[in-house]
Amino acid sequence: MPYATADTVKSEFPALQYSSSTDQGITEAEVTTWCDEFSAYIDSKLQNRYVVPITGTEALKVLSMICKDLVVGKMKMKLFLTSGGKAEDQRAQSVTLTKQSEDRLKSLNLGEAILVGAPTSNVPAGDSYGRKSGQESKFKIEEQQW
Repeated sequence: MPYATADTVKSEFPALQYSSSTDQGITEAEVTTWCDEFSAYIDSKLQNRYVVPITGTEALKVLSMICKDLVVGKMKMKLFLTSGGKAEDQRAQSVTLTKQSEDRLKSLNLGEAILVGAPTSNVPAGDSYGRKSGQESKFKIEEQQW
C-alpha cells in the first residue's frame, strides 16, 4: 500500500489538473507510479528500524507527508523541464523538498524521531558500519587491541 496516492497529492493542490498525455503535463498514472516507487523507497530506508510496510495511523500521517513531498519534487522537476527550463535551474528548487524528506527519513532511521504506533523491527539497529548509534566505539584505533 503506498503512503500517498494521486488523489492525496491532488488534494494538496486543488487547482492541479492531471493531463491525458505525458507530453502535455503529468498524468494521474505517472503520479500513481511515483507514489508506489517512493513508498517502496521509504520502506527500504526504514526497514532496519520498523516493520514495513508501516501501518500505524499516526505513523502513516508522517510517511504520507514525506511521500507527497518526494512526489511533488519530481512533479516540479518534470513540469519545469517540459516547459523548456534547464535541469540545473530547477534542481535548486526541487532539492529543498527532497532534502527535507531525506533528512526526515534519516532522523527516523537513526531514532532521533519515532513513528508513533509503528511496530519496530527485530533487526538489530545498534552499531553497524553505516549507522550512528550515539555510543562510543569499543575499538580504539590508537591502542593495541590484541
